[in-house]
Amino acid sequence: MVYIKVSNKLKKKIVIFPVLILTFLGVTGCSATAPEFSTFSSNDEGWVVIGDPALPYEGGGSYVPEYGGEYAGEYIWVEDSVLGGVMYWVAPSKYLGDKSHYHGKYLQYDLREFYRDGYAFPAADVWLISNNGTTLVYFSQGNYANYTPDDSWNNYEIKLDSSAGWKNATGISLSEDSSFPTQYSDELTFATDTQISGVLGSLAALYIRAEFTNGEDIDALDNVYFGSSSRNWVSNISDIFRRFLEQL
Repeated sequence: MVYIKVSNKLKKKIVIFPVLILTFLGVTGCSATAPEFSTFSSNDEGWVVIGDPALPYEGGGSYVPEYGGEYAGEYIWVEDSVLGGVMYWVAPSKYLGDKSHYHGKYLQYDLREFYRDGYAFPAADVWLISNNGTTLVYFSQGNYANYTPDDSWNNYEIKLDSSAGWKNATGISLSEDSSFPTQYSDELTFATDTQISGVLGSLAALYIRAEFTNGEDIDALDNVYFGSSSRNWVSNISDIFRRFLEQL
């Protein structure tokens, strides 16, 4: 995983262009390989939270994140209730289904911690779960404390193939996540490209880690790109525009 500090305000302005291009591609039927993305420009876009957020219970084991309020902005945020569970952002349905064409591309997202109290702890950063139950997890490489977001926007990038170090966690449930990282991570085998492509081909769930410290924290998510073809978020724009020109 690589993370880079970014200017969210600038990114919001530039992302308007690919949104327009993607809209056109969708109308013309040319968007088969375009990434799914969420920039939260006006609402939560269907994302929910699982774990132990300090939010009213919405049923089904998930919670609707905050949009606006005390930490208002074009992003979603959540406050930790410190009850023991690890919070994860849960992607909406447009990210699911047959995404096999994203194999070899990237998952990118921005995280921010407005407030934290406690120390960083290890946990899986991303979960990918297929319809048949095959489960892949991604852990930060190296010192996990170095990947803990701070009070500025941090961009995370994970390649969707075996070079990133995805691990096969089939048979382990997300409910075990509080003990999962230290108890199981070294015992898991690395996922093959065949396994990764298979999970992407029938994706039933995508979870992105929301909290990174063991005390109180307030966490935010923004600018999710799933299936981008470049490490650099700016290059997503040129890739989308290039595909547009190829269809002319």
